[in-house]
Amino acid sequence: MALTIRDVRNLITRGDINANNGFDVLASIAHHGTFGDRNQARELLIRILDRRRDLPEALEAVLQSLLREHGLFPYLQDVDDLPLSDRLAYEAHRASPFPGGELVFHAEQALVSTNMFSFTLRAWRGIILP
Repeated sequence: MALTIRDVRNLITRGDINANNGFDVLASIAHHGTFGDRNQARELLIRILDRRRDLPEALEAVLQSLLREHGLFPYLQDVDDLPLSDRLAYEAHRASPFPGGELVFHAEQALVSTNMFSFTLRAWRGIILP
């Protein structure tokens, strides 16, 4: 059953995600993220996280894959059990300069952080200290 994005949004809002429609919900989000509005798909993935427990356990790997594909690394679970490529992507988004290194950025946050760090380094190069 093909679901529209409006259908998906309504199912998430009403909490009507279950074993019968969970795959269709995730498939619709995946399709929309690939062929439609990627930002809207990312927003729906964030919303579905509140309903994660309503998804059948068999769909957890699909959800994990979609979260990784959309750069939502902080929401990945059981990181040690992820496939190597997903684990590497997760680790690449870890905010290593922070104490403990527990902070993991979204893809967009990592890009902003990298650009800010790069800008700061360039700015410091122009400063002469006594």
